[in-house]
Amino acid sequence: MADSTVFFEIAVIDGHQFQFSWSNDGRSYQVLTGGDTYLDGGYLPPWDRAVRVAMTAKSPTNEAAVIHSFNLFHK
Repeated sequence: MADSTVFFEIAVIDGHQFQFSWSNDGRSYQVLTGGDTYLDGGYLPPWDRAVRVAMTAKSPTNEAAVIHSFNLFHK
């Protein structure tokens, strides 16, 4: 199994527009959702207006994914 670190970032605008990005170095991010496009999450329940985040991983070869840390920052 290769040792490769991947960083993920979620930007939220107006509490319901989401943009997902990833990075290999934690500084230069590539957008997953297609450029500057935000995905509309307006159909999601507001849950007191706090963002809830979950991380899942799936491999076609049943390899394990290890999450070393998880940080949530409100900017």
